[in-house]
Amino acid sequence: MRAVASALVGTFLLCCLAAWSDPGAAAPRIASVSPAQGDRITIQGRDFGSPCARCEVLAQYEGGARIALVVDDWGDGRIVARLPDLNAGRSARLSVNSNGQASPPVAARVAVSTRRRVIARHESARKVGDKGELSVDVSQRPPRCAAASPVFDSARIRYRKRRFGEAEIVSAPPSGCTACAPVVVRWYHEPTGAIDFEVEATWRMVEGSCPARTR
Repeated sequence: MRAVASALVGTFLLCCLAAWSDPGAAAPRIASVSPAQGDRITIQGRDFGSPCARCEVLAQYEGGARIALVVDDWGDGRIVARLPDLNAGRSARLSVNSNGQASPPVAARVAVSTRRRVIARHESARKVGDKGELSVDVSQRPPRCAAASPVFDSARIRYRKRRFGEAEIVSAPPSGCTACAPVVVRWYHEPTGAIDFEVEATWRMVEGSCPARTR
């Protein structure tokens, strides 16, 4: 009798485990990731299932950040989600978690939005010639959760007028910095020459990571 009871208990446990693990549910798989409007992406695949409390799209950025994406639409073969620029690299590996299973990761490009703005201007036309150096601070506050903020990306010289002279960016901070070293420009013009130039910076619009979505 004891052996029979043990066998019945074992059978009961196996049945329960089978029910909890849902062996009939296939693991999700991503077939492709394509850009949509703005920072939205469309994920095509199969066996994503229906939306659920623990269903999510995970993004592992090349810079180290790992978050659950905001999902706009979830279907069994198609998901639309936001892949924001978190200032954590320009690519990420995505996986879909559904039915207690995760899809193999697939690479995706992060959409980058930029703006340009003049950060300095200088002009000189001294008959004896002239030279000098400009130093421009491009530091910005770190972006807040889900709020778009500019961070420095690059800088260039735009001449308005130039005769026997030149301006050169001799030092610039790395793209994505917030506490940045200054952009340093050296310039000169020869006697009877003149120079008039602008320093134009390109800014990336990035979002701050939200603690509730960090994984």
